[in-house]
Amino acid sequence: MKIFKNLYPIAILLFAVVLLIGGCKKDTTELNKNNIIQNETNNVTLKHGILNFSDRTTFEKNYSELIMMSKEQADEWEKKLGFVSQRYIFNQIVDAENAWNDKYQNYSQEELKKISPHSELYYKYVNNGLIKVFDEGTENESYNYSVFNPSYTYVLNEQGFVTIGDSIYQLTADKLKIITDDDFDKIKNIAEINSSNNNIIVENKQNIMTQISRGEWDWGGNTGWIASGSSVGSKRICMSVAFSSNLYSTGKGCSVTYNVNVQCEQRKTFGGWTKVTTYTAINGNWNARLWLSDYSSVSYQQTFSYANSINNFWSSIRPTASNSVAPYPSSFLYTAPSPLTFWYEMDVYNAHWSASRDGGPSGLTVYVNHI
Repeated sequence: MKIFKNLYPIAILLFAVVLLIGGCKKDTTELNKNNIIQNETNNVTLKHGILNFSDRTTFEKNYSELIMMSKEQADEWEKKLGFVSQRYIFNQIVDAENAWNDKYQNYSQEELKKISPHSELYYKYVNNGLIKVFDEGTENESYNYSVFNPSYTYVLNEQGFVTIGDSIYQLTADKLKIITDDDFDKIKNIAEINSSNNNIIVENKQNIMTQISRGEWDWGGNTGWIASGSSVGSKRICMSVAFSSNLYSTGKGCSVTYNVNVQCEQRKTFGGWTKVTTYTAINGNWNARLWLSDYSSVSYQQTFSYANSINNFWSSIRPTASNSVAPYPSSFLYTAPSPLTFWYEMDVYNAHWSASRDGGPSGLTVYVNHI
């Protein structure tokens, strides 16, 4: 529910999703607060095993629906198109690893030393770079996506490609490559291209978990791993929430990011931890506020609720709407109604987030709070 204080009757706010991928332009459109824009969903096609979205609006619409689907619903969406995503492959790895561990759970430590600690599927995708091993050889060993932004694995094929409009995007561990002329023949040699040239743009990227945001009202919370124990079969969960807000164009606009990540793992028979797909409830509520140069303000009270089977949930949350998601870490842009400007960055406060899964006598729950 929105609460408006001392606001012009015709005060205007902008919302537009800015995709992380590509040099996509930051579209800004002034909207009346009471006007709700409904995007039409165009057809999504498959070309050379790569998803093709006719334009950015189609991509955003389908993505926001995909990320809120259950694993089974997303699988069915892919099946209808004949598409195989990195998300699907990752879940297959999770299932294979858990089955492998279950198979040998009653073996002694001496017997386990003679057996490969991982499934064939695991080694296949470590070797081709789809997944990356962290803390290898230690008690905390685990694996995750290699791609610099796992949020896009819903729409990336095994090689990291997706098409939006006339541009072909590839996301890797540290680069974004964009073929701008829809020439699929260029894919053959794209692995050798590490700098921009004619019709190909190359951008270096950091893993999203290492990026640092800046702004007066920035805050973030990370629960770290909360585990039910340290023995084989023990369960653990972690959650991170981060908010950042910055003014631009001398206060005419405000750029906001509000990101959430939840991961679930289980202690392996062979030591270390593996992702596990399990029913998890994620809930959040918060207040958001913007100040205008005439000393008026606009305030919101919003919520987020998602309950489904997950192992690695990534999303950006639109702070001025409930249950509105976009690729992690998207920016949400707001423009002040002319001739006013914003006085301060957006403030998100009284934020309370929780994530709960099975584990221990009464389950495991983690909390991130910001007052």
